[in-house]
Amino acid sequence: MNKKNLINLDLDIRKLPINAMVSILHRISGIMNIFFLMWIVKKICCTVEYREKFFTVLSFRSCSSKIIFYIFCISFIYHVLSGVRHMLIDFNIIGYSITISKVSSVLTIISTFVIFFLLCFL
Repeated sequence: MNKKNLINLDLDIRKLPINAMVSILHRISGIMNIFFLMWIVKKICCTVEYREKFFTVLSFRSCSSKIIFYIFCISFIYHVLSGVRHMLIDFNIIGYSITISKVSSVLTIISTFVIFFLLCFL
């Protein structure tokens, strides 16, 4: 009987380029934004009945609420900047070359964190 051995494929060899990662993360951040918005709307709707509870919920005093809110801010900022990047590429304003695509991908990631820190911590 001829038995074939399983071949271990090392999938770490194939790394995705930065522009592909930015495109995939753009889709993931869009899905995350939907869930974050539902969470925020649910949080606000639960507190409409109690006027004194409303401002305590919106202040995000608990640590988990702050972390979720910061993740939402990063996701939203990234999604907007990546969307602008995709629109500039689609309208052929910045071009289709690989180097431009890689540079714009890196700029999108860097500017996301710069804008996040400027908006949330200053």
